[in-house]
Amino acid sequence: MSAPADLVLTANGPGEISGWLFPVLGALREQLGGDSGGRRDVRVVVWTPPCNFASGREREALERMGGWDLLLGPREMWQFVLRGRLPDRYRPARRGMVVFLGGDLFYAAVVARRLGYAAVAYTEGRARWFWAYERFFVPDESARRRAVGMGASPRRVEVAGDLVVDAIEQRRRSLPEAETGAAARLERPLTVGLFAGSRDFEVRWVLPLLLRAAGMVRERLAGRELRVVAVRSPYASGRAVEEALADAGPQAAARVEWVTDEDWTGMRRTQAMLECDVAITVPGTVTAELGVLGVPTVTILPLQRPDLIPLEGVPGLVGSLPLVGRGIKAAIVRRGARRVGPLSVPSRRAGRVLSPQLVGTVTPENVAAEVAALLQDAPRRRRLGEELRRAMGPPGAAVRMAAYVLGRLGAGAGVGP
Repeated sequence: MSAPADLVLTANGPGEISGWLFPVLGALREQLGGDSGGRRDVRVVVWTPPCNFASGREREALERMGGWDLLLGPREMWQFVLRGRLPDRYRPARRGMVVFLGGDLFYAAVVARRLGYAAVAYTEGRARWFWAYERFFVPDESARRRAVGMGASPRRVEVAGDLVVDAIEQRRRSLPEAETGAAARLERPLTVGLFAGSRDFEVRWVLPLLLRAAGMVRERLAGRELRVVAVRSPYASGRAVEEALADAGPQAAARVEWVTDEDWTGMRRTQAMLECDVAITVPGTVTAELGVLGVPTVTILPLQRPDLIPLEGVPGLVGSLPLVGRGIKAAIVRRGARRVGPLSVPSRRAGRVLSPQLVGTVTPENVAAEVAALLQDAPRRRRLGEELRRAMGPPGAAVRMAAYVLGRLGAGAGVGP
Protein backbone atom coordinates (compact mmCIF):
# COMPACT_ATOMS: atom_id res chain seq x y z
CA MET A 1 0.00 0.00 0.00
CA SER A 2 1.47 3.31 -0.98
CA ALA A 3 -1.10 6.04 -0.21
CA PRO A 4 -2.60 6.17 3.33
CA ALA A 5 -6.04 4.60 3.77
CA ASP A 6 -8.80 4.69 6.39
CA LEU A 7 -10.80 1.82 7.81
CA VAL A 8 -14.04 3.27 9.23
CA LEU A 9 -15.79 0.80 11.54
CA THR A 10 -19.35 1.58 12.67
CA ALA A 11 -20.92 -0.01 15.75
CA ASN A 12 -23.04 1.02 18.72
CA GLY A 13 -24.79 -0.74 21.58
CA PRO A 14 -23.25 -3.07 24.17
CA GLY A 15 -23.66 -6.31 22.21
CA GLU A 16 -22.26 -4.96 18.95
CA ILE A 17 -19.25 -3.40 20.63
CA SER A 18 -18.34 -6.39 22.79
CA GLY A 19 -19.43 -9.14 20.40
CA TRP A 20 -18.69 -7.79 16.91
CA LEU A 21 -16.37 -4.78 17.03
CA PHE A 22 -14.04 -6.19 19.70
CA PRO A 23 -12.98 -9.32 17.77
CA VAL A 24 -12.62 -7.44 14.46
CA LEU A 25 -10.36 -4.86 16.11
CA GLY A 26 -8.33 -7.72 17.55
CA ALA A 27 -7.96 -9.39 14.15
CA LEU A 28 -7.01 -6.08 12.53
CA ARG A 29 -4.35 -5.47 15.19
CA GLU A 30 -2.85 -8.89 14.52
CA GLN A 31 -2.83 -8.47 10.75
CA LEU A 32 -1.59 -4.87 10.85
CA GLY A 33 0.99 -5.62 13.52
CA GLY A 34 0.25 -3.08 16.23
CA ASP A 35 -2.05 -1.95 19.03
CA SER A 36 -4.01 0.60 17.02
CA GLY A 37 -2.98 0.36 13.43
CA GLY A 38 0.67 -0.39 13.54
CA ARG A 39 1.28 0.61 9.95
CA ARG A 40 1.29 4.24 9.04
CA ASP A 41 -0.61 3.59 5.82
CA VAL A 42 -3.78 2.36 7.60
CA ARG A 43 -5.77 4.39 10.12
CA VAL A 44 -8.53 2.64 12.08
CA VAL A 45 -11.49 4.94 12.75
CA VAL A 46 -14.36 3.80 14.99
CA TRP A 47 -17.52 5.85 14.43
CA THR A 48 -20.56 5.15 16.63
CA PRO A 49 -23.87 5.93 14.87
CA PRO A 50 -27.13 7.04 16.51
CA CYS A 51 -28.79 3.95 17.98
CA ASN A 52 -31.98 3.28 19.97
CA PHE A 53 -30.28 0.31 21.61
CA ALA A 54 -27.23 2.19 22.90
CA SER A 55 -26.71 2.46 26.66
CA GLY A 56 -24.95 5.83 26.59
CA ARG A 57 -21.66 4.41 27.92
CA GLU A 58 -20.28 3.02 24.67
CA ARG A 59 -17.65 5.74 24.33
CA GLU A 60 -16.22 4.89 27.74
CA ALA A 61 -16.08 1.23 26.74
CA LEU A 62 -14.30 2.02 23.49
CA GLU A 63 -11.78 4.30 25.17
CA ARG A 64 -10.83 1.47 27.51
CA MET A 65 -10.86 -1.13 24.73
CA GLY A 66 -8.46 0.72 22.42
CA GLY A 67 -7.30 -0.75 19.14
CA TRP A 68 -8.31 2.28 17.07
CA ASP A 69 -6.65 5.53 15.99
CA LEU A 70 -9.66 7.88 16.02
CA LEU A 71 -13.02 7.68 17.82
CA LEU A 72 -16.04 9.63 16.54
CA GLY A 73 -19.55 9.79 18.01
CA PRO A 74 -23.26 9.79 17.05
CA ARG A 75 -23.68 13.57 16.95
CA GLU A 76 -20.78 13.88 14.53
CA MET A 77 -22.32 11.21 12.33
CA TRP A 78 -25.68 13.03 12.31
CA GLN A 79 -23.92 16.18 11.12
CA PHE A 80 -22.10 14.29 8.39
CA VAL A 81 -25.08 12.25 7.19
CA LEU A 82 -27.58 15.13 7.20
CA ARG A 83 -25.36 18.08 6.25
CA GLY A 84 -22.18 16.57 4.87
CA ARG A 85 -20.19 18.29 7.60
CA LEU A 86 -17.08 16.38 8.63
CA PRO A 87 -15.91 16.45 12.25
CA ASP A 88 -13.24 19.08 12.76
CA ARG A 89 -10.74 16.46 13.95
CA TYR A 90 -11.24 14.09 11.05
CA ARG A 91 -9.57 14.57 7.69
CA PRO A 92 -10.33 11.39 5.72
CA ALA A 93 -7.78 9.69 3.54
CA ARG A 94 -8.49 9.55 -0.18
CA ARG A 95 -8.71 5.75 -0.01
CA GLY A 96 -10.61 3.71 2.48
CA MET A 97 -13.38 1.34 3.39
CA VAL A 98 -16.41 1.42 5.70
CA VAL A 99 -17.08 -1.71 7.74
CA PHE A 100 -20.59 -1.94 9.21
CA LEU A 101 -20.57 -3.79 12.53
CA GLY A 102 -23.85 -2.59 13.94
CA GLY A 103 -26.26 0.29 14.20
CA ASP A 104 -28.35 1.10 11.15
CA LEU A 105 -27.17 0.09 7.68
CA PHE A 106 -28.40 3.45 6.37
CA TYR A 107 -25.85 5.51 8.31
CA ALA A 108 -22.86 3.46 7.22
CA ALA A 109 -24.12 3.51 3.63
CA VAL A 110 -24.33 7.31 3.57
CA VAL A 111 -20.96 7.69 5.27
CA ALA A 112 -19.38 5.45 2.64
CA ARG A 113 -21.03 7.37 -0.20
CA ARG A 114 -19.98 10.78 1.15
CA LEU A 115 -16.40 9.62 1.77
CA GLY A 116 -16.20 7.88 -1.59
CA TYR A 117 -15.30 4.57 0.08
CA ALA A 118 -16.37 1.02 -0.60
CA ALA A 119 -18.33 -0.66 2.19
CA VAL A 120 -18.97 -4.11 3.62
CA ALA A 121 -21.38 -5.18 6.35
CA TYR A 122 -21.69 -7.89 8.96
CA THR A 123 -25.32 -8.63 9.79
CA GLU A 124 -27.64 -11.37 11.04
CA GLY A 125 -29.08 -11.50 7.52
CA ARG A 126 -30.47 -7.98 7.22
CA ALA A 127 -29.60 -6.55 3.82
CA ARG A 128 -30.51 -3.07 2.58
CA TRP A 129 -28.96 -0.18 0.65
CA PHE A 130 -27.41 -2.55 -1.87
CA TRP A 131 -25.82 0.28 -3.83
CA ALA A 132 -23.44 0.93 -0.91
CA TYR A 133 -22.30 -2.55 0.13
CA GLU A 134 -20.09 -4.71 -2.00
CA ARG A 135 -20.37 -7.63 0.42
CA PHE A 136 -22.58 -8.80 3.28
CA PHE A 137 -20.87 -11.11 5.76
CA VAL A 138 -23.31 -13.29 7.71
CA PRO A 139 -22.91 -15.90 10.46
CA ASP A 140 -24.61 -18.92 8.89
CA GLU A 141 -26.59 -20.34 5.99
CA SER A 142 -29.92 -19.27 7.45
CA ALA A 143 -28.73 -15.66 7.57
CA ARG A 144 -27.41 -15.97 4.01
CA ARG A 145 -30.83 -17.11 2.79
CA ARG A 146 -32.46 -14.24 4.62
CA ALA A 147 -30.13 -11.69 3.03
CA VAL A 148 -30.72 -13.11 -0.45
CA GLY A 149 -34.46 -13.13 0.23
CA MET A 150 -34.28 -9.43 1.07
CA GLY A 151 -32.76 -8.74 -2.34
CA ALA A 152 -29.01 -9.10 -1.92
CA SER A 153 -27.15 -10.71 -4.81
CA PRO A 154 -26.04 -14.23 -3.81
CA ARG A 155 -22.55 -13.36 -5.07
CA ARG A 156 -22.34 -10.56 -2.50
CA VAL A 157 -23.33 -12.62 0.55
CA GLU A 158 -20.62 -14.64 2.32
CA VAL A 159 -20.99 -16.94 5.32
CA ALA A 160 -18.13 -15.95 7.61
CA GLY A 161 -19.18 -17.48 10.94
CA ASP A 162 -20.28 -15.83 14.17
CA LEU A 163 -18.07 -12.99 15.41
CA VAL A 164 -19.12 -13.65 19.00
CA VAL A 165 -17.24 -16.96 18.86
CA ASP A 166 -14.07 -15.02 18.09
CA ALA A 167 -14.81 -12.52 20.87
CA ILE A 168 -15.11 -15.28 23.46
CA GLU A 169 -12.05 -17.14 22.16
CA GLN A 170 -9.95 -13.96 22.34
CA ARG A 171 -11.00 -13.43 25.96
CA ARG A 172 -10.63 -17.08 26.93
CA ARG A 173 -7.05 -17.16 25.62
CA SER A 174 -6.17 -14.42 28.11
CA LEU A 175 -7.60 -16.26 31.13
CA PRO A 176 -5.48 -18.54 33.33
CA GLU A 177 -5.75 -22.15 32.17
CA ALA A 178 -6.99 -23.20 35.60
CA GLU A 179 -10.10 -21.05 35.13
CA THR A 180 -11.05 -22.36 31.68
CA GLY A 181 -11.00 -26.15 32.02
CA ALA A 182 -13.97 -28.38 32.73
CA ALA A 183 -12.38 -29.41 36.02
CA ALA A 184 -12.71 -25.85 37.30
CA ARG A 185 -16.51 -26.08 37.08
CA LEU A 186 -16.64 -29.56 38.63
CA GLU A 187 -14.79 -28.39 41.73
CA ARG A 188 -17.42 -25.74 42.53
CA PRO A 189 -20.95 -26.12 43.91
CA LEU A 190 -23.83 -25.90 41.44
CA THR A 191 -23.76 -22.35 40.14
CA VAL A 192 -26.52 -20.23 38.63
CA GLY A 193 -25.56 -17.07 36.73
CA LEU A 194 -27.91 -14.08 36.50
CA PHE A 195 -27.50 -11.82 33.46
CA ALA A 196 -30.10 -9.05 33.59
CA GLY A 197 -28.98 -7.13 30.48
CA SER A 198 -26.81 -4.15 29.64
CA ARG A 199 -29.32 -1.31 29.57
CA ASP A 200 -30.84 0.46 32.53
CA PHE A 201 -34.44 -0.36 31.63
CA GLU A 202 -33.56 -4.07 31.43
CA VAL A 203 -31.78 -4.05 34.78
CA ARG A 204 -34.60 -2.21 36.58
CA TRP A 205 -37.23 -4.56 35.23
CA VAL A 206 -35.46 -7.91 34.92
CA LEU A 207 -32.99 -8.05 37.83
CA PRO A 208 -35.65 -8.21 40.61
CA LEU A 209 -37.34 -11.06 38.75
CA LEU A 210 -34.06 -12.98 38.44
CA LEU A 211 -33.17 -12.48 42.10
CA ARG A 212 -36.57 -13.74 43.25
CA ALA A 213 -36.30 -16.71 40.88
CA ALA A 214 -32.86 -17.60 42.29
CA GLY A 215 -34.29 -17.62 45.80
CA MET A 216 -37.00 -20.04 44.69
CA VAL A 217 -34.40 -22.28 43.08
CA ARG A 218 -32.68 -22.52 46.47
CA GLU A 219 -35.96 -23.66 48.00
CA ARG A 220 -36.47 -26.29 45.30
CA LEU A 221 -32.93 -27.62 45.81
CA ALA A 222 -33.15 -27.75 49.59
CA GLY A 223 -30.22 -29.65 51.01
CA ARG A 224 -27.93 -29.02 48.01
CA GLU A 225 -25.33 -26.28 47.98
CA LEU A 226 -26.17 -23.58 45.41
CA ARG A 227 -24.05 -20.62 44.38
CA VAL A 228 -25.74 -17.63 42.72
CA VAL A 229 -23.61 -15.15 40.74
CA ALA A 230 -25.14 -11.93 39.41
CA VAL A 231 -23.09 -10.47 36.56
CA ARG A 232 -23.52 -6.73 36.27
CA SER A 233 -22.78 -5.16 32.91
CA PRO A 234 -20.56 -2.06 33.10
CA TYR A 235 -22.97 -0.44 30.65
CA ALA A 236 -25.69 -0.44 33.33
CA SER A 237 -25.68 2.48 35.76
CA GLY A 238 -25.28 2.06 39.50
CA ARG A 239 -28.57 3.85 39.99
CA ALA A 240 -30.42 1.27 37.90
CA VAL A 241 -28.93 -1.55 39.97
CA GLU A 242 -29.80 0.19 43.25
CA GLU A 243 -33.40 0.70 42.15
CA ALA A 244 -33.65 -2.95 41.09
CA LEU A 245 -32.27 -4.14 44.43
CA ALA A 246 -34.71 -1.93 46.32
CA ASP A 247 -37.55 -3.42 44.30
CA ALA A 248 -36.35 -6.99 44.86
CA GLY A 249 -35.93 -6.50 48.61
CA PRO A 250 -33.06 -7.51 50.89
CA GLN A 251 -34.17 -11.13 51.20
CA ALA A 252 -34.11 -11.72 47.43
CA ALA A 253 -30.68 -10.09 47.09
CA ALA A 254 -29.15 -12.06 49.96
CA ARG A 255 -26.47 -14.71 49.35
CA VAL A 256 -25.70 -13.45 45.85
CA GLU A 257 -22.15 -12.88 44.58
CA TRP A 258 -21.69 -9.87 42.31
CA VAL A 259 -19.31 -9.71 39.36
CA THR A 260 -18.69 -6.52 37.35
CA ASP A 261 -16.40 -5.92 34.38
CA GLU A 262 -14.98 -2.73 35.83
CA ASP A 263 -12.22 -2.66 33.22
CA TRP A 264 -14.64 -3.17 30.28
CA THR A 265 -12.60 -6.04 28.85
CA GLY A 266 -15.28 -8.70 29.31
CA MET A 267 -12.74 -10.96 31.01
CA ARG A 268 -14.51 -11.17 34.37
CA ARG A 269 -17.85 -11.79 32.68
CA THR A 270 -16.34 -14.61 30.61
CA GLN A 271 -14.73 -16.12 33.70
CA ALA A 272 -18.06 -15.98 35.54
CA MET A 273 -19.78 -17.68 32.61
CA LEU A 274 -17.26 -20.51 32.70
CA GLU A 275 -18.25 -21.15 36.32
CA CYS A 276 -21.99 -21.42 35.59
CA ASP A 277 -23.93 -24.66 35.39
CA VAL A 278 -27.07 -22.77 34.28
CA ALA A 279 -27.61 -19.13 33.36
CA ILE A 280 -30.74 -16.97 33.25
CA THR A 281 -30.73 -14.07 30.83
CA VAL A 282 -32.62 -11.95 28.34
CA PRO A 283 -32.23 -12.20 24.54
CA GLY A 284 -29.07 -10.69 23.12
CA THR A 285 -25.37 -11.19 22.60
CA VAL A 286 -24.97 -12.74 26.06
CA THR A 287 -26.92 -15.80 24.87
CA ALA A 288 -24.35 -16.25 22.10
CA GLU A 289 -21.45 -15.87 24.55
CA LEU A 290 -22.96 -18.46 26.89
CA GLY A 291 -23.63 -20.73 23.92
CA VAL A 292 -19.99 -20.62 22.80
CA LEU A 293 -19.01 -21.75 26.31
CA GLY A 294 -21.67 -24.48 26.35
CA VAL A 295 -23.63 -23.05 29.31
CA PRO A 296 -27.30 -24.15 29.40
CA THR A 297 -29.45 -21.05 29.50
CA VAL A 298 -33.02 -20.13 30.38
CA THR A 299 -33.81 -17.13 28.15
CA ILE A 300 -36.70 -14.92 29.23
CA LEU A 301 -38.64 -12.16 27.47
CA PRO A 302 -41.00 -10.60 30.03
CA LEU A 303 -43.69 -8.53 28.34
CA GLN A 304 -45.46 -7.14 31.38
CA ARG A 305 -44.04 -3.72 30.36
CA PRO A 306 -43.90 -3.82 26.54
CA ASP A 307 -43.57 -0.03 26.35
CA LEU A 308 -40.02 -0.32 27.75
CA ILE A 309 -38.69 -2.50 24.94
CA PRO A 310 -36.68 -0.54 22.31
CA LEU A 311 -37.68 -0.95 18.67
CA GLU A 312 -35.83 -0.26 15.43
CA GLY A 313 -36.84 2.11 12.64
CA VAL A 314 -40.29 3.66 12.30
CA PRO A 315 -41.89 1.68 15.19
CA GLY A 316 -39.21 3.04 17.50
CA LEU A 317 -39.91 6.60 16.36
CA VAL A 318 -43.66 6.15 16.74
CA GLY A 319 -43.15 4.76 20.23
CA SER A 320 -41.44 7.99 21.30
CA LEU A 321 -44.43 10.17 20.40
CA PRO A 322 -45.98 12.01 23.36
CA LEU A 323 -49.26 10.76 24.86
CA VAL A 324 -50.06 8.04 22.32
CA GLY A 325 -46.58 6.64 21.64
CA ARG A 326 -46.37 4.25 24.60
CA GLY A 327 -49.73 2.66 23.86
CA ILE A 328 -48.93 2.20 20.18
CA LYS A 329 -45.53 0.75 21.01
CA ALA A 330 -47.03 -1.70 23.51
CA ALA A 331 -49.50 -2.90 20.88
CA ILE A 332 -46.69 -3.39 18.33
CA VAL A 333 -44.64 -5.42 20.82
CA ARG A 334 -47.57 -7.63 21.86
CA ARG A 335 -48.43 -8.31 18.24
CA GLY A 336 -44.82 -9.21 17.44
CA ALA A 337 -44.63 -11.51 20.45
CA ARG A 338 -47.18 -13.81 18.85
CA ARG A 339 -44.62 -14.61 16.15
CA VAL A 340 -41.62 -15.02 18.43
CA GLY A 341 -39.42 -17.96 17.46
CA PRO A 342 -36.17 -19.04 19.09
CA LEU A 343 -34.96 -16.28 21.43
CA SER A 344 -31.34 -17.22 22.05
CA VAL A 345 -28.68 -16.87 19.37
CA PRO A 346 -27.66 -20.56 19.48
CA SER A 347 -31.30 -21.58 19.06
CA ARG A 348 -31.62 -19.30 16.05
CA ARG A 349 -28.46 -20.80 14.60
CA ALA A 350 -29.87 -24.31 15.08
CA GLY A 351 -33.26 -23.34 13.66
CA ARG A 352 -35.06 -24.70 16.72
CA VAL A 353 -35.37 -23.97 20.42
CA LEU A 354 -32.41 -25.55 22.22
CA SER A 355 -32.39 -23.89 25.62
CA PRO A 356 -35.63 -23.31 27.55
CA GLN A 357 -37.27 -19.96 26.87
CA LEU A 358 -40.17 -18.07 28.44
CA VAL A 359 -42.12 -15.29 26.70
CA GLY A 360 -44.97 -13.09 27.87
CA THR A 361 -46.03 -12.97 31.50
CA VAL A 362 -42.82 -14.35 32.99
CA THR A 363 -42.88 -15.01 36.74
CA PRO A 364 -40.14 -15.98 39.22
CA GLU A 365 -42.00 -19.25 39.79
CA ASN A 366 -41.88 -20.46 36.19
CA VAL A 367 -38.26 -19.30 35.77
CA ALA A 368 -37.27 -21.18 38.93
CA ALA A 369 -38.99 -24.32 37.70
CA GLU A 370 -36.98 -24.35 34.45
CA VAL A 371 -33.68 -23.64 36.20
CA ALA A 372 -34.22 -26.26 38.90
CA ALA A 373 -35.10 -28.89 36.29
CA LEU A 374 -31.79 -28.25 34.50
CA LEU A 375 -29.76 -28.27 37.70
CA GLN A 376 -31.24 -31.64 38.69
CA ASP A 377 -30.42 -33.25 35.33
CA ALA A 378 -26.66 -33.34 34.69
CA PRO A 379 -26.87 -35.53 31.54
CA ARG A 380 -29.33 -33.07 30.00
CA ARG A 381 -27.00 -30.18 30.80
CA ARG A 382 -24.08 -31.95 29.12
CA ARG A 383 -26.10 -32.73 25.99
CA LEU A 384 -27.41 -29.18 25.83
CA GLY A 385 -23.93 -27.71 26.27
CA GLU A 386 -22.66 -29.74 23.32
CA GLU A 387 -25.61 -28.68 21.16
CA LEU A 388 -25.05 -25.01 22.03
CA ARG A 389 -21.34 -25.10 21.16
CA ARG A 390 -22.07 -26.93 17.92
CA ALA A 391 -24.77 -24.43 16.94
CA MET A 392 -22.42 -21.45 17.44
CA GLY A 393 -19.79 -22.96 15.15
CA PRO A 394 -16.00 -22.53 15.00
CA PRO A 395 -14.04 -19.25 15.28
CA GLY A 396 -12.56 -17.45 12.30
CA ALA A 397 -15.10 -14.82 11.22
CA ALA A 398 -13.04 -11.87 12.46
CA VAL A 399 -9.88 -13.09 10.72
CA ARG A 400 -11.78 -13.60 7.45
CA MET A 401 -13.31 -10.12 7.55
CA ALA A 402 -10.05 -8.42 8.48
CA ALA A 403 -8.22 -10.22 5.68
CA TYR A 404 -10.91 -9.24 3.17
CA VAL A 405 -10.99 -5.52 3.95
CA LEU A 406 -7.20 -5.21 4.18
CA GLY A 407 -6.88 -7.12 0.92
CA ARG A 408 -9.35 -4.77 -0.78
CA LEU A 409 -7.50 -1.75 0.54
CA GLY A 410 -4.32 -3.20 -0.87
CA ALA A 411 -6.06 -3.47 -4.23
CA GLY A 412 -6.96 0.22 -4.12
CA ALA A 413 -10.62 -0.10 -3.11
CA GLY A 414 -12.79 2.93 -2.65
CA VAL A 415 -10.66 5.71 -4.14
CA GLY A 416 -12.40 8.95 -3.31
CA PRO A 417 -12.85 11.93 -5.60
